[in-house]
Amino acid sequence: GEKLELKMTNISADVLELLLEFVYTGSLVIHSANAKTLLEAANKFQFNTFCK
Repeated sequence: GEKLELKMTNISADVLELLLEFVYTGSLVIHSANAKTLLEAANKFQFNTFCK
């Protein structure tokens, strides 16, 4: 099969992994250390449910 490579800027691998966890499970543990960056990334990718 074909391979798709996607370059994402201004987001860390850790934050992306957490957002993907939210997509697949519908839940996520948010700590004060990652709350701001998670919210910024969620807004960037229009994860409206997450932002509520």
